Amino acid sequence: MGDISSWINDGETNQAVLLPPPSAGSSWNSPSNIQSSLDELQAAKERLRTLQSKLSTNLSIITTRSSFTDSMVNVLETGASNLTNADLNEEGANALMLQTQQSLGMTSLTMASQAAQSVLRLFS
Repeated sequence: MGDISSWINDGETNQAVLLPPPSAGSSWNSPSNIQSSLDELQAAKERLRTLQSKLSTNLSIITTRSSFTDSMVNVLETGASNLTNADLNEEGANALMLQTQQSLGMTSLTMASQAAQSVLRLFS
């Protein structure tokens, strides 16, 4: 199963945290041995709390950055969509303008032709 030092990461250097191993051959047959074991447990608990605090801070940073990135992606997608729609609307307006010009040109040519024929009829 391995010792706990291979399970805990210090969050900064990706190196395992080396917790002090239990005293070799220690037993709880005297108050000083018990106190020594309690001190080791207290030190390990404080180290774990420090690591938990670092992990919590890192999680908060990652969450904030993820939210910002999601918002930025949404803004960029919306902007690209708006640009595409604006281009399509502009092209549609340009096509309608050209069709109107063509229609007016054809109408004016028809009128000019009819006027010329009317003048010729007057002299014939």
